[in-house]
Amino acid sequence: MTLTSEQAVKKSIVAAGVGGAGINCVDYIVRKEKKLANVEYVLADTDAVSLRASYAQQKIQLGSSGVSANGDTAYAKKAAEESEQQIISALSDACLFIIIAGGGGGTGSGAAPVIAQYAKESGIPTVAFVTKPFDFEGAERAEKADDLIAELKKIADAVCIMPNEKLKAEADDMDISMPLAVSFKSVYNAIFFLRDIIHSQGQINTDYADLMHLLRAKGELYFGACSAEYDSCIFAAKGALYNPLLETTFHGAKDVLVSVKTGNDASLDVLKSAITAIYDEADPDAEIMVGTEIDESFVNKIGIAVFAVK
Repeated sequence: MTLTSEQAVKKSIVAAGVGGAGINCVDYIVRKEKKLANVEYVLADTDAVSLRASYAQQKIQLGSSGVSANGDTAYAKKAAEESEQQIISALSDACLFIIIAGGGGGTGSGAAPVIAQYAKESGIPTVAFVTKPFDFEGAERAEKADDLIAELKKIADAVCIMPNEKLKAEADDMDISMPLAVSFKSVYNAIFFLRDIIHSQGQINTDYADLMHLLRAKGELYFGACSAEYDSCIFAAKGALYNPLLETTFHGAKDVLVSVKTGNDASLDVLKSAITAIYDEADPDAEIMVGTEIDESFVNKIGIAVFAVK
């Protein structure tokens, strides 16, 4: 299934939380963040109790038993295979599939590749957001996470890797729930800007076709976003080029998609300065697609989101 940009705007982004960590992320987004048009959230888990306690409207119980995988990736894989038709049905109206999973556990590590494969077979472009466990969780969980990432890199169009260890440096003194919220917020921001690229019309437009062109590179996904006043536009650009939560850095990227929001009062010099800062950090031969959109709520403010596949 190859959609045109005109066809894609009539469909939705489907974001699925798979397993405990994925469900926690989607639950946070549904409860805490602004509802986004053209985005549907789905939860998939082997654990029926976990699903009942969750917030998203669409829920898929993987397998028939309703019993948690309890770290058993083979069990979760088989359960996802048993639920093939439910999964494919949940993806039927998707122009882009986002899969969110924690590496190291049972359901996320075992079921996420199966679900991603069904999306691929259905012709739906797929981006995966995967966390890696804290060091203190042990070598076995780390190995499961590495195996999950390796599998998803073969199936998905892009994989964004978010090591939990990175959270320690950003929120070392916070309550344990707060660093995870920082990670969940980052995933939400990526969904927000991907939705904008597909469904919003800009002055210099980027659309679904541009996003598909970016994803053709296949690899690890970098995403960053930042905003500032116009006289700090270079700060906004550099902030978008530095996401401390990711394993992948922007520096030297060759395939780049940039989304810029400003108010009506922005000058061309502001836009030029910000985009030049991005070019300076990219590969000299980089292909950088830039879209701009005017947002009347942005008074003396520029917002920049950067996606790159490396």
